[in-house]
Amino acid sequence: METRYLRMAGGVRIEVYDDACELPQSAPLPGDDACSGRGLFLGAAFADRWDVAERRDGPGKAVWAEVSVPVSVSGA
Repeated sequence: METRYLRMAGGVRIEVYDDACELPQSAPLPGDDACSGRGLFLGAAFADRWDVAERRDGPGKAVWAEVSVPVSVSGA
């Protein structure tokens, strides 16, 4: 597994790469006894946008999420 974090104007983009070929199209709530699937569910819950695609540089997939970070302006 490999991760990448990119600063964007107003937020951050998080990319996760793995060698699994399954491309999930949704992020359902995993069952209590599920051994996987929580990462995608959590990412989709807090992300403004997310998607999944085949990995460009090898086998597997890339899952990305973009998260806005509110800008706080404090006055005197």
